[in-house]
Amino acid sequence: QSSVNTDGLIVQTKLTPIRPLKNTLPRPRLTERLLQALDYPVTILQAGTGYGKTTALAELAHRNIPIVWYHLEADDADRLVFLTHLLRGFYGVFDSLSSVPMAVIGAWSSSHLTSPAMVADALVNELNQHLTEHALLILDDAHLLNESPEVLELLERLIKHAPPSLH
Repeated sequence: QSSVNTDGLIVQTKLTPIRPLKNTLPRPRLTERLLQALDYPVTILQAGTGYGKTTALAELAHRNIPIVWYHLEADDADRLVFLTHLLRGFYGVFDSLSSVPMAVIGAWSSSHLTSPAMVADALVNELNQHLTEHALLILDDAHLLNESPEVLELLERLIKHAPPSLH
């Protein structure tokens, strides 16, 4: 996808929905309720630890909806880590995206001639051009970004300018 080699920076398992355990009970009403996220630009699923949020969201992976999954951890509060994983997640689902956003991130990380906002903007432009169907971006454990105003600004920018088909 790109001349910028970010393979060493990517933890692929962060971009893969969990596999529900064998004994997980299906919850079709909850899954249908979660699919209502397609009616809104942003949906927040909030509950205490152990209530099955991640498991419930993973059920959406069995639907016929493109899902970009990103399980966040503390190190994702770094803008470069966040943007690199986010882009890789989108590239993994939408192979029609050009390498422009990854090239912008490469320019930003190596020369500081561009800004992180330009990376988000390049991604928005690609999605606007290529996203022809509804798709979900799931940020699992997004609360871990609360201590990173820079990443929250990027996320806000993405949400504000994203095409209406991205939820």
